[in-house]
Amino acid sequence: MYSKNPKEIYHQYEDVMEPPASEQSPVAPIVAAAMPITALSGPAATIDDVPIKALDTLFVIFAQKIGKKVKEISLSRSIKDLVGGKSTT
Repeated sequence: MYSKNPKEIYHQYEDVMEPPASEQSPVAPIVAAAMPITALSGPAATIDDVPIKALDTLFVIFAQKIGKKVKEISLSRSIKDLVGGKSTT
């Protein structure tokens, strides 16, 4: 199935020739609006660089799978309680 068209699989398309410059429609250049740059007041907050805990990763994956927020998941509850008895989750 996948070996039928290796050019498409590897995105090796033949180059498409562009029309001559005389046939191209004129395009006006895009000019960005000038916006004033303002300095933020006060120093930026610093965040400690700590490694991610495996339990946090499991919470995120599980929360995404069951459609809940991470804060709604408790270690004291069983998976069966969290999914509401659904076995296909």
